[in-house]
Amino acid sequence: VLSDLVGPLNVTVYAPDWSWQSGAVNVLVTIENTGKQSTSCDLELKIPEGLADHFAFEEDALTTSVEIGLGETTRAAFTNIVPLTGHQLQTYPLQIVAVSQDTRVAFDYPLQTIRGPIVSGAKWAMFLPAILCALWCVTFVIALRRFAKPGAWREPADLPTDSAVQQPWMDETP
Repeated sequence: VLSDLVGPLNVTVYAPDWSWQSGAVNVLVTIENTGKQSTSCDLELKIPEGLADHFAFEEDALTTSVEIGLGETTRAAFTNIVPLTGHQLQTYPLQIVAVSQDTRVAFDYPLQTIRGPIVSGAKWAMFLPAILCALWCVTFVIALRRFAKPGAWREPADLPTDSAVQQPWMDETP
């Protein structure tokens, strides 16, 4: 969490300090107007020049402008910024810049990428049912062995008749 005053605005940045490769990064910025009048704030997420091709993002997703009324709190977000696979794992020196009136504050935001997912989502779709099936089979075999006596499948069971209640309609003769 990074926080600072940008003129009459109290700006707080909530951002993760690491991300999986190919996992979306979302940055939330809250802006509270503590001044005496409404004002605007321009926000920009800066990715260093040579490293922009390491990310997938929409071009207009890196800048936004918000209008904040007197005593109000507003939120802005930079969403779906995806560190691409195929690049060396590293720490990216990103920066979030907030400008209000004549005040400019830059929040340094280092983002470290860590390895991608061990098993992709498509493989989980195959592995999860297979694992659950194997667990169920093992449980079923253990339960059968525990609750059945040896050779029980060879002997027919007698129907329990002593506890059955005779219903009145059973004695009617046509």
